[in-house]
Amino acid sequence: MSIFNIICLVIISWDFCPSYTIKVNFAKKGIISINDLQNLSSIRHLDLQSKSISYISDSAFYWSRNLTILNLSRNKLSFLTNRTFLGLDKLEKLDLRFNDLSSVSRVFSPLNSLLELYIDKNKFQIIKSDFFIGLEQLKKLYIRNNYITEIEDFSFLPLKNLHTFNLWGSLMRVYTKNAFKGLFKVTHFFLGNTKLRKIEKGAFSDLVRLGFLYGPYTDLETFSKNVFNSSNLPTQVSF
Repeated sequence: MSIFNIICLVIISWDFCPSYTIKVNFAKKGIISINDLQNLSSIRHLDLQSKSISYISDSAFYWSRNLTILNLSRNKLSFLTNRTFLGLDKLEKLDLRFNDLSSVSRVFSPLNSLLELYIDKNKFQIIKSDFFIGLEQLKKLYIRNNYITEIEDFSFLPLKNLHTFNLWGSLMRVYTKNAFKGLFKVTHFFLGNTKLRKIEKGAFSDLVRLGFLYGPYTDLETFSKNVFNSSNLPTQVSF
């Protein structure tokens, strides 16, 4: 039997041609290097879900520059760098759910076309101010069911075009006044199923387009309208 771990990937072309299957040889189980993907330059959608991947070398996707969708969910990734996704400047959707990530500092900086990011069910405890640098075009951000106890001030400032934000299932007790600064275009905000007890005055003041705020199953004792911009209250609030 070959020493290579043969993994089949289902690839769907951009022009919706029938699916076809190719084989990629990983020299070591759970590791992706630039050589493994060098023949995938025309691929638009790449599904690497549930492949037991624990390590991705820098620039591994460099030859996959036409990718628009990349699924890396349900793997064993705990570490990524700001060169992991180098070359993927056409990527629009990235799925990293169900991994072991606790930090993504500047990891997404090469992804200046990304529209959707899913990092649910990882091991984040602190959202840092350099996590989302480079994601000015992002429209959907899902960070559900992590272990988040703190959001650094101005962490979401780069997300100038975000409209759907899902922070469901965090462990935060207080939303500070600068935690959500810059989210001027968010229309839907999900923050329930959390230990949240307090929202500081003005915490949602930048969410001037917010239409739907959904936050049931919290420990909030009171909820005041002073958390919003007084001239732009959401049309629907559920706590």
